[in-house]
Amino acid sequence: MLHRKEARKRTDIPTDVLQLLQQGQLETVNLTEWLAVDHIVLLRNALDEFGLQRSFNVFLTELDHLKEKKIMKIIPAIAQAWLHVFEQQTLEERTRIFDAMASHLSDSIRLLGCLHHRGRFPFKSRRKISWYSTICSRFPFRST
Repeated sequence: MLHRKEARKRTDIPTDVLQLLQQGQLETVNLTEWLAVDHIVLLRNALDEFGLQRSFNVFLTELDHLKEKKIMKIIPAIAQAWLHVFEQQTLEERTRIFDAMASHLSDSIRLLGCLHHRGRFPFKSRRKISWYSTICSRFPFRST
C-alpha cells in the first residue's frame, strides 16, 4: 500500500486506502488523495490518538465560523484551533503532542504541526526548534 499507483481522480482511490488515510495510518501519495481526505474525520482520529478527545469542540467552534467549507479554509481553521488547544497545555504536554504530530504517519497531521504554531514554538529546545524549521520548510502551504 505504501507504493501504490497515484490516483488521478477521487473515484480511483480504493476505499481501503481512503479509510487508512482518514484514520491517519497512511501518507498521501499525491494531491488527489490529499484533497479526498475528510480532514475533520482525520482530526477526530488524531485527537483520539493524542488523548485530546475533549478538545474536539474547540475545533468545531473554529470550523463553525467559516463561511465556506473548502479545504483551503478548513486547514487554517484547524491550525488556529490547535493554537488554542496548545495554549491550554503545559510545556511538557505541548512537546509530547508536537512530537507525536511531527513524527506522525499522516502527512496531513505533520502539516498541521507546522501550521498551527505560526512562529510560536511549543518547546524551548534549540534542537527541536531547528528540526521544526527544517520539517516545516518542506511544506509549501501557508496558513494565512
